[in-house]
Amino acid sequence: MIILGINAYHADSSAAVFVDGRMVAAIEEERFRRVKHWAGFPELAIAFCLKEAGVGFDQVDHFAIGRDPKAKFFKKLLYLAKHPVGSFAAVKERFSNSRKVSSIEHELSRISGSPP
Repeated sequence: MIILGINAYHADSSAAVFVDGRMVAAIEEERFRRVKHWAGFPELAIAFCLKEAGVGFDQVDHFAIGRDPKAKFFKKLLYLAKHPVGSFAAVKERFSNSRKVSSIEHELSRISGSPP
């Protein structure tokens, strides 16, 4: 069984591939983009992991998406309270990221050539 794990649209976007329960490859997108804590879709990390595992998208059995919007919620609120000038932009970015997360299947379709 092959599982492709994806962490997308928040700090430290990354990908990992597991084959029969064993991690074969894992890497953060920032290694390719050269932008610390890059927070987009980890397209290059996904390609690297699949290549390292010697598999293609058509061989992936499951896609696992890391997502917990409630993680560190109180810590985030505290940060916003301490930095009111950047609060509006931060909240706006969160809503934008929520919409992007719902498009992950379309991003995967775009890079794999498979239907969503």
